[in-house]
Amino acid sequence: MEKEELLNKIKNVEKVAGKNSMGASESWYDAYYMVREFAKRKEVNLENLTISELNNLVALADFAGEVFY
Repeated sequence: MEKEELLNKIKNVEKVAGKNSMGASESWYDAYYMVREFAKRKEVNLENLTISELNNLVALADFAGEVFY
C-alpha cells in the first residue's frame, strides 16, 4: 500500500457506534482508528513518518486490538 493511501485510511476511518462490555468504543479495535487517535492525542504528525514507520504503527495497533479483544 502506498503512503498516501495508508494516510487516507487512517484519516478517514469512521467511528463505530457500539461499545464493548467495559463501555469502551468498539472503534478501538480498528488499527486505523487507534493510530489516528494516538496521533491526535500525542500530537504526532503522521505525514512526517516513513511508509515503513506507518506500517509498523498500524501493525502494532492491529496487534493491540487483537490482544485487548
